Amino acid sequence: MLKLLKTLNYRIMKKYFLFASMLSVSLAFGQSGENMVENGSFESITGKGPKKLGGIESATGWISATGAKADLFLKDKKLPEIDPEKNIYGGEQAQDGQNFAGVWVYSQGNKIPRTYITAKLNAPMKKGQAYCVKFYVSLGDNSKFATNNIAANFSKKDISIADKKSIIDQPHVRDVKNRVFSGTYSWERVCGTYIAEGGERFITIGNFNMTEETKVDKVKKDPSNKAPQVGGAYYFIDNISVQLLDDEERCDCGSDDYVEVGSSMIYSKSDYIRDNMTLEEKLAASTVYFGFGRDLITGSAQRDLDRIAKWMKENPNVRIRVIAHIDEEEAKLAVDNPVYKAVAMRRANGVIKYLMDQGIDESRLVATDKGDRAPAESEGDDIELNQAKNRRVEFQIITR
Repeated sequence: MLKLLKTLNYRIMKKYFLFASMLSVSLAFGQSGENMVENGSFESITGKGPKKLGGIESATGWISATGAKADLFLKDKKLPEIDPEKNIYGGEQAQDGQNFAGVWVYSQGNKIPRTYITAKLNAPMKKGQAYCVKFYVSLGDNSKFATNNIAANFSKKDISIADKKSIIDQPHVRDVKNRVFSGTYSWERVCGTYIAEGGERFITIGNFNMTEETKVDKVKKDPSNKAPQVGGAYYFIDNISVQLLDDEERCDCGSDDYVEVGSSMIYSKSDYIRDNMTLEEKLAASTVYFGFGRDLITGSAQRDLDRIAKWMKENPNVRIRVIAHIDEEEAKLAVDNPVYKAVAMRRANGVIKYLMDQGIDESRLVATDKGDRAPAESEGDDIELNQAKNRRVEFQIITR
């Protein structure tokens, strides 16, 4: 009997140690679904935060990868140059939370050194394991150029250097088509799967290609933006995540059905809402705009929708028609591609959902799909600009 108990105890202890060993390995390499970047949205701040540009190291866990310091933009700071919504590079509402980082990806004649941001992952990567990597970028409104080659690099050791030089290394995760990110007043996602070599502990984001390998497009200046353009491509960065994938999981990088044609321009307008306007006039001035084939509600659109929600709360009997439009190119693609057939209604329904999230009852909002049947007023012969004006949602008071 004593021998039997010893045998049972041995088996139990063996199973316990095996389970503990497996648990230890799992924790050492991160868990599926957990973000291995602990402060991926830059919300955790060390000390009182930065007082000027170049302050990325005030974001807990983040450093600049070179002697040229990356930037951190903070909400509720009375410092104009690092205010998220209005700074020398433009402005944006954070993709997640309130703060975000900023880096130089390219400058004309390399007069301004590139900048990079680096963080240590909360666990080393496991050899042969797949990781889902995502982060969001937005071109600074005052940038004179837009580029591709915005990427994440993973390394076993910190690749930081003291000099103000470009880091030329392997871009491990970047946009699948390595497109030029030219969207302002919006966030565009970089997403991909990384198969680890094993032991990687650091993520660095920036441009790791030679200048001659980087595609550069000149940005057409928004006539309503009176700020001077800066001689390069400056990008805001936010909501960075690295997640371990299970064997059967895939990295959800969005629909593959979108055809990457047409302009990525998102039309923007000057804000001319006045207190003496009627509610109908205010709504007419609150048109929101979208990227080609997209229904993402941008930072500037959110500001318009927040005001509309406020006005509706002040006028509880008002019902509003949400009128969605597409441009001619989207209409052409919709003939054969079901994804584009639903673009207008996705825009309208996205706007309605946003207003409902602000406390507006669904019964007060009616969606209407106008397709491309009611084009906006043209601005000269600029086809790209005129198409961007047509990718919109308008608002009207329902009178009966």
